[in-house]
Amino acid sequence: MTSVRIAQVLLVSFLLGGLLLSTTGCTSPQGVVVEGTVTIDGTPANSGEVVFANDKERFSAPIQRDGSYKANGAPLGQVSVTVQSATAPKMQGGMPEVKDMGKAGGAVNPVPIPPKYAAKETSGFSTTLKHGVNQYPIQLTAK
Repeated sequence: MTSVRIAQVLLVSFLLGGLLLSTTGCTSPQGVVVEGTVTIDGTPANSGEVVFANDKERFSAPIQRDGSYKANGAPLGQVSVTVQSATAPKMQGGMPEVKDMGKAGGAVNPVPIPPKYAAKETSGFSTTLKHGVNQYPIQLTAK
């Protein structure tokens, strides 16, 4: 084979390999976006954080004053979802403390988020995140 032919074969192999990876779902977490609104008995939460976690990764997004949140880079696949108050204590069960919660929302009078939503064992929320934009509204109850 000539060197030109070898270069052509390598180029085609490289392009086909990239096409195969892109069509089999091999993607990075940077391509995962989750957005929604957190409400408590219909009232928008105005501070705190929404946390998406699996066995290997954890990603949090601040809750804005209008209750909205947007997580760019959340883990791909099945995740637990927790909602932590701006004044949440350090959680048990392997969930590290989230610091500076509510900083982005900056609520003066934060709507209290019941503590049960801060732990994956009691939040009652999980979802499967796919590549692209995922809509995930979170409706909490005060009781």
